[in-house]
Amino acid sequence: MKDLRQTEKEININRYKRILIIRLSAIGDVIETLPAVHALRQRRPNAYIGWILEEASYSLLQGHPEIDRFFIFPKKEIKNAVRQRNFKKVKNLLDRVKEELKQERFDLALDMHNLFKSGVVALLSGAEERIGYGRYREGSRFFLTRQIPPPKSEMHFVDWQMNLVQRLGVEYRNKEFILPDFSKEEQTIRGFLADHKITERYFCLAPGTSWPNKCWTAQGMAAIADRLSAYGKVVLIGSTQDKALAEEVSSLMKTRPVDAVEKLNLREVAVLLRQAELYIGGDTGPMHLAVAVGTQVVAWFGPTSPAKTGPYQENAAVIQAGYPCQPCLKRRCKSMVCLRGLSAETVWERIQPLL
Repeated sequence: MKDLRQTEKEININRYKRILIIRLSAIGDVIETLPAVHALRQRRPNAYIGWILEEASYSLLQGHPEIDRFFIFPKKEIKNAVRQRNFKKVKNLLDRVKEELKQERFDLALDMHNLFKSGVVALLSGAEERIGYGRYREGSRFFLTRQIPPPKSEMHFVDWQMNLVQRLGVEYRNKEFILPDFSKEEQTIRGFLADHKITERYFCLAPGTSWPNKCWTAQGMAAIADRLSAYGKVVLIGSTQDKALAEEVSSLMKTRPVDAVEKLNLREVAVLLRQAELYIGGDTGPMHLAVAVGTQVVAWFGPTSPAKTGPYQENAAVIQAGYPCQPCLKRRCKSMVCLRGLSAETVWERIQPLL
């Protein structure tokens, strides 16, 4: 049996010709993994690199120039089958994933997710080597054949992922977010802007987030949107789950925003953000997408840590109320004081110099 304590010094990334990247979700985390994937591709230009991820992230990255093949992890189907206690279907779904991965004969599975589900995927891949951080979280380390000791110091998630590939012998000069070609989506956005008579600068405001307690108040966002309207159009962006909050923000505004919530897919949002003057919102996928496309970010933070998951952008404007409980990293909070206590004036003071 192999010694799981073998260090990264014994790992030669050059010996692996078929590499599977495992980072299943979330969209923001997938985007923040892109610089590490780019560095790996630069080091191994002739390797066959696959990536398994969930459907939402695949919809954004489909056609990525540095990935030879994507594989879809059927998370929604598995969750539905578990709810229905249809464990035969769960097994069939996992067997399908196993069959697709094994056909590619990967010799390295690189777990960049560090959860139980990613450990299972690594095992199903059939890869001879399964490498990742040796973390105890959900027991993911026990699926690995070799463990990389995780960093002891706090670092941003982009740097966390870069550190993993660096300790496998991947060197890099710059950290780059490489995205697919969005030419088709550019045509769509040209039409969208024309339809809404947006001919000059505009600002993208993302009211919603995946956690309810990462959202600022509708009143605060409405006040900021009204002030921004004096400088250009305000475009509300988001998915179906953000619709109710976006409608509340819009109803509280004195001016009229452009509503793009639920109307654009992720690739189209990427193009819309790339051409925007500012991204304004919380800690959410579109914030990281704004960073990836090079748009100035203004982001408020409540329960999460900007040092770990904030915008990876030198000039980003990060706003916190500064309560002692921040960051608590809790998905639920009764008081939500960290964002309810954030005033519109405080946020505007950070935005105004950027206009």
